[in-house]
Amino acid sequence: MKIDIDYKEMCPVIKEVYSGALIETAEGNQIGFCMRDDTVEFNVIPAGSDRNQWFRVNMQTLEVEKMGNEDETPVRDSEPVHNAGQS
Repeated sequence: MKIDIDYKEMCPVIKEVYSGALIETAEGNQIGFCMRDDTVEFNVIPAGSDRNQWFRVNMQTLEVEKMGNEDETPVRDSEPVHNAGQS
């Protein structure tokens, strides 16, 4: 993992996050993320909850896919969560 600063936007830039990183709000809500070859995976974890949900973003098509549990094949909703080409 490499951390840099974008001085124009005044924000950190985290590169090569292959084993994961976690950001957390003051209330305890968390988002974990990691990079793959051509996708980014992120995990949404509500504060005080043992529930979480993984998503995969295809960086070529910008399609977001809801993933299943690690021990099962990822599932896909009938509609993409987001696709930049659709309104």
